[in-house]
Parts: sequence; structure tokens; C-alpha cells
Amino acid sequence: DTWPVARLLSPTHDVDLYVLAGAPGSSLAFGPGHVDGTALPGESGNAAVGGHRDTSFAFLEAVQLGEILEVETPRGERVR
Repeated sequence: DTWPVARLLSPTHDVDLYVLAGAPGSSLAFGPGHVDGTALPGESGNAAVGGHRDTSFAFLEAVQLGEILEVETPRGERVR
């Protein structure tokens, strides 16, 4: 079982993904996952988020230098 810990948004590519707790294969089948042991998205420190390049993260191939990605925390705060 897993649960959302954040949202990952790319306004340029019309992407709005829930980031799930943990990054085992069973979670990544449903969307990107937060790697255990790293900072939570939007918190101080480095957060690691994994995802499949041919499904949830396929849009990354088209991301250009300087484009904005946003992370929304469980408290509703958006970080760029």
C-alpha cells in the first residue's frame, strides 16, 4: 500500500502527477514514487523521486532548460 506525499506539476506540458510514498516497482506502476531516506518533496534537503521514463516521466524528454517544474506539498504549498 502507498499514499500520496506530493504532487509534481509541469504547467508547460500539462502534467499533474501524484508522487507516492516509496519507490518499489509495485508503487511505480501507478505513478512516480518518493525514494525512502531522502527529504520529502518541498522540504529542506534533496528529495529523490523515481518514475518510469516511458509512462509517468515520458514528458521529461521534452522539457527544455529553464522550464519550471512545481512540487505541491501535503500542506498545499507550491515549490518551484
